Amino acid sequence: KKKEVATYVSIGWKFSHIFKLYLQEIAIWTGIALVLGSVVSLVMYSSFYTLQSESIFVLIGTFVGFYLVVLALASLVLHHHLNNNVGDNLKITEKIKYKDCLFY
Repeated sequence: KKKEVATYVSIGWKFSHIFKLYLQEIAIWTGIALVLGSVVSLVMYSSFYTLQSESIFVLIGTFVGFYLVVLALASLVLHHHLNNNVGDNLKITEKIKYKDCLFY
């Protein structure tokens, strides 16, 4: 991922664009995993107990709750790691530009 971030920075992407890209990727994969887990959970639950509307509301509530918690934590971790990587890559890019200017 460091090479990807370096590539995005070198072609002029801003921090917000890189952050959005990775957060969207996390959101998609998290959504897929939670939907599959919820479906399996619903099937297992319905095989042992009678399915009631309360059970479905609990399932939907836990899905939404887990989804929001995962996205919130992922955005914090992503922000921290991107700050470190983007900052390092910008310093390297500035050094390269400065060295290029010395040769002209």
